[in-house]
Amino acid sequence: MNKKTNIIIGALLVSLGIVLGILGTTLSRDIIIGSEEDTATTTDDNEIDLEDYLIEVIKAKSYFFQNEEHLIEGALMGIVDSLEDPYSTYFSEEAYEEYVNSLREMMYGIGITVNLNGPYPIIIKVEDGSPAYEAGLRRGHTIKTVDGIDIQNKTIPEIAELIKGEENTVRVLGVYSNNPNVVDQISVTVGLIQTKSVFYDYLNINNHKIGYLKITSFSDPTYEEMLPAINHLENKNIEDLIIDVRDNPGGYLTSVQDILDYFINTDEPFMYSITKDNTEKKYYIKDYDHEINYNIVVLMNENSASASEIFSATMNEMENYQLIGKTTFGKGTMQNSFPLNSEHTSYVKLTTAKWLTPNKVWIHDVGVEPTIDVDQTNYQDISYIDTSQNISFDHVNEEIKDVQLFLNRKFDKQVRTDGYFDIDTENAVKDYQDLKEIEQTGIVDDLTAYYMNLDIMDYLNDKTYDNQYQKALDYILNDSNE
Repeated sequence: MNKKTNIIIGALLVSLGIVLGILGTTLSRDIIIGSEEDTATTTDDNEIDLEDYLIEVIKAKSYFFQNEEHLIEGALMGIVDSLEDPYSTYFSEEAYEEYVNSLREMMYGIGITVNLNGPYPIIIKVEDGSPAYEAGLRRGHTIKTVDGIDIQNKTIPEIAELIKGEENTVRVLGVYSNNPNVVDQISVTVGLIQTKSVFYDYLNINNHKIGYLKITSFSDPTYEEMLPAINHLENKNIEDLIIDVRDNPGGYLTSVQDILDYFINTDEPFMYSITKDNTEKKYYIKDYDHEINYNIVVLMNENSASASEIFSATMNEMENYQLIGKTTFGKGTMQNSFPLNSEHTSYVKLTTAKWLTPNKVWIHDVGVEPTIDVDQTNYQDISYIDTSQNISFDHVNEEIKDVQLFLNRKFDKQVRTDGYFDIDTENAVKDYQDLKEIEQTGIVDDLTAYYMNLDIMDYLNDKTYDNQYQKALDYILNDSNE
């Protein structure tokens, strides 16, 4: 498993499958209600319905049979899976509600982000004001147990299943910081988490006023969240604006349309869609005449998908704004959700069209290319340190390689990075331990790894070490007027 993947645990915020299901989603709000007429297949008296017969055989003979409802759910999932479309999904009523709530930025959970680090997950972010924060969970904590159950080597979905629950459900998490033998039991109550999709900052560099707008998804409230942010920046009389859609997995088409409407004035289509019968539909920006008197650059990366690709392509093709970063994910299809019965107890999300950029380019499996290609900082290559392996002199493993990469960045040293722990690595570890005022053993024990992981979290969140962000600043300050 890739240790570098940061997961907002589904059960902690909502449901893992639902959170990950947002990836690469462009949704319209059209919902076609299915017919309530009986459409059951009829057969001759002597003809046996194959599906019904299969169910009866499984019920009678299968050692693993649980219940018929579970069997039907699996069959429905299998039908959708047979499309071999990663963006088509069958939802139970509960799963669909969680999915929609995630796009509304309303989630029931405890509010932490974790990284699966070795046999146990490490908390890398705790949402301010969340149940987890109020209970005392902090970044750097490693989760060892949930309600007394050891979660060693469990997958993220398995951990999520142990934690999720109804609102006001109390879970007891066993966590440690720098000593796995000293585990604190922390009770945390599942509650409503109001997430945000817009963050902003203001910089004044040598009297050059620059705004920064981060959009993490194009959710239901995103446009309303953006308005006070952009108004604040415009009131500062910014000369340039960086709009960051890196790691933005997509969202509602109407949301990205509203935001494009704010920054672009045009009567030309900003997007086209084409259905399976080759019907073409044009999408227009609304008649909102907002004057933009500052330059804009867009940050994007390989995890910018779907709606964020619509945004990036439109900003470049219609206004010639610079795109800085890496080629995007490449998801050029659209999905609609359909209820499968009159009670709305199950749904299916299907790909119903492909979309094209203003210049009628289909970016599926290709992505939107940056106008200025920039690799991300080397700190992105560093994994969190896992002490389940021996990280000491004369050993070789991947964890030692991570430590060596970290030490080279931390001290601007040039110790080897092949995973062999030599004397130079040992001395660099001692230097780090001396910096942290802990015993200088030259061994990366749990305490040393705890401090290293906190430093890695800081580095990954520090824009000073963000090559793509720094390139955007460099372009604004030095190149934009050339």
